[in-house]
Order: sequence, then C-alpha cells, then structure tokens
Amino acid sequence: GPAVLWNDGRAAGIVGDWERDGTVEEAFRICGSRISTGMPNAVLTWLRTHDPDRVARSRHLLTCGGWLFYRLTGQAAVDESEAAAPFLDIAARTWSDRLFELYGVEWARDLLPPLRDDDHRVTALDSAAAAETGLPEGVPVVLAPYDICATAIGSGAVGAGRACTILGTTLSTEIVTDAPPAPGEPVGITVPLGVPGHYLRAFPTMSGGDMLDWGAKLLGLSSAAELMELAERGSADTAGVRFMPYLSPAGERAPFFDPAARGSLTGLSLDSGREDVARAVVEGVTLAIRDCLAASPAEPDLLTLSGGGTRSGFWMRLISDVTGVPVAIPADTEIGARGAWLTGAVATGREPDFATAAA
Repeated sequence: GPAVLWNDGRAAGIVGDWERDGTVEEAFRICGSRISTGMPNAVLTWLRTHDPDRVARSRHLLTCGGWLFYRLTGQAAVDESEAAAPFLDIAARTWSDRLFELYGVEWARDLLPPLRDDDHRVTALDSAAAAETGLPEGVPVVLAPYDICATAIGSGAVGAGRACTILGTTLSTEIVTDAPPAPGEPVGITVPLGVPGHYLRAFPTMSGGDMLDWGAKLLGLSSAAELMELAERGSADTAGVRFMPYLSPAGERAPFFDPAARGSLTGLSLDSGREDVARAVVEGVTLAIRDCLAASPAEPDLLTLSGGGTRSGFWMRLISDVTGVPVAIPADTEIGARGAWLTGAVATGREPDFATAAA
C-alpha cells in the first residue's frame, strides 16, 4: 500500500512500555541504536493495533529508497544501513531473531525484504521501468545507503575517526568507526556506513535549527541568519547569559536521552543586551555538538560541516572554537546526493574505492 504519514506521538506509549520492561537496554546491546517512536518496530506495533487491515494487505516494508529501487528493478531490497535501526544484529550484520521477539513483532518478518550488503547494491533496470522512464533496459540501478550515511560519504568522512555534522532543523553529529559500539548507555544510533568494514555512530539531537528559529522570534528577528548577525556583535562572554537548548517538547535524544529535558535562559542582568542573548542561544546549540563529539568513541582531527548553517561564517568559526577541532565546508551544498553518487561510482566500478572517490 502507499506510504503512511507518521506522527511520532502516536507510538510514544509503545516506546514507554519498552523503556519500563528493559527492552531498550537489551536492544541497544544487539543493534547499537536507541529505540525511538519513528522506527519501524514502533510503527508496525501501532499499525497492527490501530490499522490491522493495512498490515494484512501489505507485502513489503520498504524505505523510500527501497520503494524506488523496487519500482526500477522489480526487486524488493533494503540496504544494511537502512535496516540496522532497529532490527539488525549490528555485529553479525543479519536480522536478529531476538530483536523481533523483544519488540513482539515476530509476525512482521515476512514483510522485511532481503538485505543488501556493500557488495550487492547493483541491479539492472528492468523492462517495465525502461519503458516507463525512457532509459535503456539494463542500466545499473544502485541502492544507496541511509541519508545520514550518504551525507557522511559525501562530506568525505569515509575512514575511521572522521567526523561530520549536519546543521539542519536538528543537528546530526556523526563519527566513522571500524567496529560497533561497546555496550553502554543506550543513546544515538549505529548503522553500517556503506563503506566496507565501517560503521557510522550518529547522534541526532533535537537541539538544532529550531532552537535558532526560536531565538530569532524571541528577539523580534525574521530569520536565523539575522540571529547570527546579531550574535556576532555580542560580547565574547555573552555578559554571563547562558542558554540550555532543550526546547523540543520531546526533550533530548542525543548525546543523552531525556524526554523531560527542558531549556533555560539564565544569567540575565541589566548588563545583558539583545546581542548577548543571541550569542548565548547560538553558543548553547553549538555546545550540543561538542557534547556529541565527547560522547563518541573517537577524537577527530577534522569536522566537516554541511547544511544550511554553513552559510554563516561566524557560526563556522564558533563551532571550531567550541569543539577545539578544525572545520571544513564542502564547496557544494547537496552533500547527501553527492554521497549517493560516490556510492554509485564505487558500486559500478567507476572508482576503485571510497577513499579514492571521496578524495
């Protein structure tokens, strides 16, 4: 059937139950990712209760990319990076029977398409799709990885220890590793990167561009860009103003998980100006990036930045100052699309490996 528009709030009670019975902790030890309300296990559980007819008439559970791949090739498939959270045994890179049991969705196994690993991304365009698109039959179709993986690859983060941050509505700070995470606090997600032998440890925070938009509205500004301009005029110590950037009604999910986390603006005095408040808001969001890097298993020597936030030279300098890491900004803007393209170049043999392609 067609895609379902999903509201994360629908599954909050389901995930809350998994919190209380220990499912979250055990699942993290297997899949390396913290369960959240938007993941397929929560969606499937909700659908079976509230829309069982849809489940009954469904044949495949596909991602957007998987659906396009199916229409172009006639083959149902899911990339390992898309499958990892929440059903994959991250060390064995296979579906985990225990995870299906933990979530109570053993019945959904038949909906899951075959896994495609890094060496099996390419399938030929079939005759039906060739007729519909006007492309030659047999053109290679490449199943690209998860969007955050594609963005990491597109930013050049293809080797262990490399790091990148996507400066969007939420911030996603990501570190490339050559092994799954050790057991620990269930936070963040871990997925195969799409580069053989490597994983992506990602911390998608709720504290991102939305916080900057809020700060702009608070100060009567029309955009986050104006907030940056005002912040640049603020004093280096923000006149003592401090901002905790946990304004999302959902709290925070990385690098710690707390649905009750809330923000605050403190240290205000008669010496504080609008520009100091603006700078405190920007610094608070920037410190969330530093927190994510601190929670990661690596100490990167370069942080590549992408997304709309890179248009502010002031913010780029501030991120480098706050994290203590040099930053790099790709010359173009569609970094995820570039990563998908590089994946295709390697998968079809046009480039020998990801390091060469990224360079």
